[in-house]
Amino acid sequence: ILCSATKIVPAPRKPTPETTQISIATTEQISLEEQIYREYFESSAYRGGTYTLSDLDDNGVPEMLIRPNEEVHEIVTIVDGEPAVVLSDYGLFLCEGNIIGQYGEGSGGCTVWYYEIKGAVAQPIVCVVWMFHEDAWYTSTDYSGSWDTMTPITEEEKNQIVSQYLPLEKNIPETGYLHFLYHDIVN
Repeated sequence: ILCSATKIVPAPRKPTPETTQISIATTEQISLEEQIYREYFESSAYRGGTYTLSDLDDNGVPEMLIRPNEEVHEIVTIVDGEPAVVLSDYGLFLCEGNIIGQYGEGSGGCTVWYYEIKGAVAQPIVCVVWMFHEDAWYTSTDYSGSWDTMTPITEEEKNQIVSQYLPLEKNIPETGYLHFLYHDIVN
C-alpha cells in the first residue's frame, strides 16, 4: 500500500505482474498496524514523503519502507506492538526476492550490501566493493568491514553476484554507483 497524507494506492509486493495483497489474519490487526505505522511516519523526519507496506520476510507483519523522495531511507517493522527500525540510511533500494540493497560512495570506492529482512533484523548476505584507485572489485560475506575478509573478484564474478539481486526499479540513473554496478546486467 502506498500512502501519502490523503491517498492510499495498492502497490506490488513482489516483482510479478499481479498486485499482491498483504495477507493478515484480521481486520483489527491491519487497523492496529496501520495506526502504529501512521503515527510513526507522522512523527518522523520523513513525514513529507510516502511509505509502502510490504511483508519483506513473509512473517505476516508488513514492513514500512519510508521514501522521503525516490529512494527508500528507512525500513521499519513492528515488534511487540511498537515500531522498530530495521535499516535507516541513504542508498537503500528494493531488489527482486524481497532483498534490500544499500549502496554508499566514498573517496576511495563504492560499496553495496545486500540484506535479507528477518523480523527486526537486516541479515547481511554479501557485499560488493569497487576501489577507484585500484580499478578492482572485491566481495565479502563478513559484515565487520575488515579488509582482511575481502576477496578480489573479476568484473564477471561481480556481475554474477549482483545479477542475483536485481533492483525492482529498472530506471537506474544514467550516472552514479548503481548505474556502474548494474549497467552490464540490466541493459
